Amino acid sequence: MITLSRRKKERAKAMEREDAKPASGTPQPSWPADVPDKPCVLIVDDDEAVVALVSTILKPVFPLRAVQSASEALRILEQQTFHVLLTDQMMPEMHGTRLIQAAKNIQPWIVGLIMTGYGSKDTAVEALKSGAYDFLEKPFGPEELVRTVRRAWNTLHAELSNRSLLRRLQAANAALEAEVAERRRAENALDLSRVGFHNIVERSMDGTVVLDSKGEVKFLNAAARVLLVNRGTAERDELLRSVADAAQPLEVEIARGDGRCGVGELSAVATQWEGEPAVLVSIHDITERKHAERALARLLEEQRKSQSQLIEAERMTAVGTMTAGVAHELNNPLMGILNFTQHCLDCTEEDDGRYAVLEDIEKATRRCIETVANLLTFARMDVQATESFQEVGCDDLVDRVLKLLAYRISKLRVEVIREVAIGLPRIPLRPHQMQWVFFHLLNQALDSVQEGTATVREITVRMLRQGGTLCVSIEDNGPGMAPEVLARILDPFFAATPTASAGKGMGLSTSRTIVEAHGGTLTVHSTPGEGTTLVVQLPVESSRAR
Repeated sequence: MITLSRRKKERAKAMEREDAKPASGTPQPSWPADVPDKPCVLIVDDDEAVVALVSTILKPVFPLRAVQSASEALRILEQQTFHVLLTDQMMPEMHGTRLIQAAKNIQPWIVGLIMTGYGSKDTAVEALKSGAYDFLEKPFGPEELVRTVRRAWNTLHAELSNRSLLRRLQAANAALEAEVAERRRAENALDLSRVGFHNIVERSMDGTVVLDSKGEVKFLNAAARVLLVNRGTAERDELLRSVADAAQPLEVEIARGDGRCGVGELSAVATQWEGEPAVLVSIHDITERKHAERALARLLEEQRKSQSQLIEAERMTAVGTMTAGVAHELNNPLMGILNFTQHCLDCTEEDDGRYAVLEDIEKATRRCIETVANLLTFARMDVQATESFQEVGCDDLVDRVLKLLAYRISKLRVEVIREVAIGLPRIPLRPHQMQWVFFHLLNQALDSVQEGTATVREITVRMLRQGGTLCVSIEDNGPGMAPEVLARILDPFFAATPTASAGKGMGLSTSRTIVEAHGGTLTVHSTPGEGTTLVVQLPVESSRAR
């Protein structure tokens, strides 16, 4: 635990009423373009012991620098990029809140955290008003310190990622706007007088063709001759007439000036040619625009997937928090019942008829306590993203999930068959994440048999080793999936059945992400009328665990 030094306590009162001074008006630099994997942390505290202890806790997790004065911190900020500033509030040169404001003038993206031994509502309000992300009240433990720094970094990391994506989207949008502007300039040129028409059109990068009322070609500029060079005269004229009759622009293959094929947009407008009604056909090379549109579509799809995963993570965190609260509330009265029952057993003779009843109460209470413990384990969603790999048996995780789902399995009258190979190895996993995966896969199987019409509802769980992988398959005898459903079953927000337990159609998508993060694969096999099999394959030896 980290505590205040005597010297800090002595000067705390004198600095308590000091107002934060306005930050300097130096120009702010632009935000960094790169998004690092880990943040660089700057620790500032005039107490050498606190600096040493905080550095010892954070150094194995994050790259860092530590100084003992605000002036030294500002000097380093002018030379090196940091992402998180962890500063003490009470320091001789300036308050931590003033230091955060000064640091943001140098590096506006930096996330400030305040360490203080005088935590109160006013302290929290002052810290947040100064631009601090959060504050730590001394004494605090290593886990709280690491968790707070990581939470601050996650917030900044999301902001940096969003800004990077926004810059790319703005660049793509600028390219599209440039294309639109170019097209408008070409169309405006058509309104010029006939005297200037030939000079402008002949130099235009767009192809220009004039057809008379009978569909005969009266004029082609140089660009049109290049763009349509791959087509014979008859084919070319037929294409131009079809454009003149079409209500919308047509996209066709064209020949580009560099000899490669591209995409051209052909559009037609009514005009006059030598005093007679005619049709003006414009040929615009939109090859680069098509490339930009495809790139933009990929970026938007990546953003959609990231947002969907974030939404699911936040939803499951809320569910976990609620579950943990309920489990904790149940645990206390259950322990009271158990202790009271054991006391009654100690005071009752074994030949007393009530002794057997008390033993049944004790066994039932212990089963309830075990169920509550499993709920608490499943509810620990906040540590899943950072938990370390452990040697775990997949059969133990599956058994724990089956206990959690025992009520639903019994209610649906489902027979669960376990086929576990002898001598299965314990493999490196993040146990809470993989338990979450098996929970969703078994719920998916229960959803499937619930929708089915089989007389006997069955779910078969098989676990065996196949070479260097451990295979866990969950097979149900539900109605199966149509090919179009099977093709999308792992997509975010897609639910296979109306009663899908995932709620938002994210269970299988998130499960696949977790399994792939373990170096494994999640596949789905299904035939209409014959059921569905969900297969998880995990490496027996994972380099991620080292």
